[in-house]
Amino acid sequence: MALGLACASLEAQTTSGGRAARAGSTGTLALWADDVWLALTDRDGAYFGRLADEGTLQRFNPLMDAEYELDLLTGLFSAPEDERWTAASEGLRVSGASINHPFILNFVDWREEVPVSGPVDLFVRYRRQRSLTTQRDYPMVGIAWRKTPGGPWTLKSSIGMHFFKSSADVELALARSWGRSEGHRFSVDLRLAMLDAFNNVIFNALGVRPEETPAHFDYTTVPIAARVAFAGSSRMGRVELHGGVTTRSEVAVTFPSTGDPPYALSERVSFAGGLVEVTLSRRVVLALLGTTARAATDRRFASPSPDDLQLRERTSAVGFRGHLRASQTLSWELDLSTRWRPEDRLRGDGDTVRHRDREVFGQVTLARRPPVGWAWRLGYAFMDREAGVLAPQLSAVNHRQVMEGGYVFRSGFYVTAGLRWDLDRGLAAPFDGGHLRFAAVW
Repeated sequence: MALGLACASLEAQTTSGGRAARAGSTGTLALWADDVWLALTDRDGAYFGRLADEGTLQRFNPLMDAEYELDLLTGLFSAPEDERWTAASEGLRVSGASINHPFILNFVDWREEVPVSGPVDLFVRYRRQRSLTTQRDYPMVGIAWRKTPGGPWTLKSSIGMHFFKSSADVELALARSWGRSEGHRFSVDLRLAMLDAFNNVIFNALGVRPEETPAHFDYTTVPIAARVAFAGSSRMGRVELHGGVTTRSEVAVTFPSTGDPPYALSERVSFAGGLVEVTLSRRVVLALLGTTARAATDRRFASPSPDDLQLRERTSAVGFRGHLRASQTLSWELDLSTRWRPEDRLRGDGDTVRHRDREVFGQVTLARRPPVGWAWRLGYAFMDREAGVLAPQLSAVNHRQVMEGGYVFRSGFYVTAGLRWDLDRGLAAPFDGGHLRFAAVW
């Protein structure tokens, strides 16, 4: 999943049916929280699968090279683009970035709402993620009751659509927003999800034979996930808080069709993030942000086995963003962040892995973003990473130049294409990949 801090690029303007990112915005953490939430609600979409030794976050892949994280941060959607998308209730956006000869990262987001009757709306969400951490196609459909029951809250109920029936999740949400004439605005979003909600019903009540599935899950406790998001803004700045946690799930995993040894699986995930943005003047906006996501996995066979596993994963980051407006359409942006990816593994044979991974990322960008017309971005980015024992091939220092251009249409649709240039090897092999993005909200 993309747990990284996005860097700045093309910012779209207000369109019919959607609210644009504020002038000088430094971005949002809402989509970071969405990615972690998807790691809980769509475990089937993890690159190595639901039961892999790589655990829940699955941050390391042998196919990754030393520039993979830099590709994510410089080739996909930027921080202003993410905030614009978060503010829209309907729209479509697509991004693709080449990472090597055989692979291209590609991400698709689609949101649609259809009035049903009175205060009731039908909404659809679709998320496609193709990367070296996720292989996801996740549609979700739900009903929203606005201002229910006669108050300021909106109630939503949705279900995640899976080909594997027992993986379906049911989610309930309560949300509201309010504001004051002085420019203060606040919003809160509360969510509760039953993960694999129909698993025990399908196998225990409907009589589905375990042999019909590759793996059979028998939950002792149905896992519950909770999430909260709060945002507040004024003329002086903005604050975001995000958090979530799951109950500890206990599930017996058997393999009737293959006869593989059964085991007991215990899992728990939590995450938290915050952003504080300060508007110093009409030209200068600064922000501090921090995130952390943790996952604990325990696998125990009936008899002591070398395949027993205790796994503890964590990804944490702190960052600084700055936005300096040089003119109405021209701005400088700065992004600095540090990220850690510790991981501890203990296997049944006594093999212990203590992985420590530290990364520093920085980027400075000069970008032109007109309300309508040609837009461009010129940036310099670097990454210094000391990867641990799980991925020593990722340790490197990389420097990169990013060049891209695009067009913003009056309808609000925009398209951007760009090239990334390697500054470490001079003219020996300068080309470092290309990328393409387009989006529209309505």
